[in-house]
Amino acid sequence: MWLHGFGQAAATYFGKDLNRLTLPEAALLAGLVQRPSYFDPTRHPDRAIARRNLVLSMMEQDGFITEHDRIAAAEVPLQIVPPSAGQGELFNNKDLTAAHRTLPFGTRVEVTQIGSGRSVMVTITDRATFPGLRVISVSRHAAEALGIYQCRNGTC
Repeated sequence: MWLHGFGQAAATYFGKDLNRLTLPEAALLAGLVQRPSYFDPTRHPDRAIARRNLVLSMMEQDGFITEHDRIAAAEVPLQIVPPSAGQGELFNNKDLTAAHRTLPFGTRVEVTQIGSGRSVMVTITDRATFPGLRVISVSRHAAEALGIYQCRNGTC
């Protein structure tokens, strides 16, 4: 998985905006920079935790956090959100769900099809990145409710 920047990594791994990260979460992301694949918390959680704890120790040595902060942060278990919606683990086409770049999971969003004025409430259950200005991808059920679902290759 390719992530571009700390903001996208915060959304992907923790399901939150960068400015809402906790100390252990921020330390984990800082530790990924050196070898992102090797320390990937979804594939190598033990390596990621060890690296996070090293970053916390370095932060303490450099005077950015106290010993108490380091100990408390090192005791926090790794809490990664489920895999990206782009992989389809959470995206349920039979429910009124959607994938979004950064909105926290569980957020309810009203999506309106501008041409028809039809609206539907969806729940953000997945993470995805999109090209251009697109910011959300709705489930098939939501697309049908909006009147924008189109069959592909003759299959509906």
